[in-house]
Amino acid sequence: MEQPLRDHFGVAAACEDIRRFNKSVTYPASDYLVGNAFAPYEALPRGQSLCGMILVNSLWNTSLRWHPDDCEVLSEEYEHHREELYQQTLERIRPLRLHEEPDRVWELGAAMLRPLLESDRVKTRHYSFATKFLHWHAPRHLPIMDSRTRKAIHSLQEEWGETEGLIRSDLANVPAESYVKEYRDWVRFYGRLLRCLTPDDRERLKATDADSLPKPFHRDDTLLRILDKVFYIRGREESNKGRGFSRMNADGMTRQVE
Repeated sequence: MEQPLRDHFGVAAACEDIRRFNKSVTYPASDYLVGNAFAPYEALPRGQSLCGMILVNSLWNTSLRWHPDDCEVLSEEYEHHREELYQQTLERIRPLRLHEEPDRVWELGAAMLRPLLESDRVKTRHYSFATKFLHWHAPRHLPIMDSRTRKAIHSLQEEWGETEGLIRSDLANVPAESYVKEYRDWVRFYGRLLRCLTPDDRERLKATDADSLPKPFHRDDTLLRILDKVFYIRGREESNKGRGFSRMNADGMTRQVE
């Protein structure tokens, strides 16, 4: 199944998607700001989680914008588990290779995801926000779940005939543990995609990203982050086709939303 996945993914087309994502100043600037605020594979400094969450929510326009009080609740959960869970788990996940041990990566990611989803004090389950927040903690291992990315991956899986671990085209209003279990399919999908890409493919994708980023916001993005750019662009186009119109800003890009 690896070769069909690589063929359907299309490295040349992916390079064009990366250029389109980076063409907007808004997205690279957001990545630059958030990336500089997080030290990879380290928990945020004590007392700084609320600032980190507000930054991610503000720049990535997550569901927390509708429930700002939930941000404080999630920050309290993070601070409570900061040392024994987040810091220790990040140290354990760091040496793993996503394409070799996706289930182990998911187990560790799930442990960090649960406190952000299980609180009975929040008004809704901020699944997408939680994956975005955790991605910047472990940018080589934990993928971002976004509604547009979801559409693109679902379509790709259907095209190549995937029957196991099919990411649903939509998922909402389910128990916290259902989100946690569903996240395993995301981790496995990206692990499989990384596994099927050749060394030349990887270098081509990374070089395209580096060459197309605006100079003020240049950063060494992980391959996982670069792949998310590809699926976000593809999912955005699919969403726009479904609506029959294109919602674009002055940069020719839509606002990044859940």
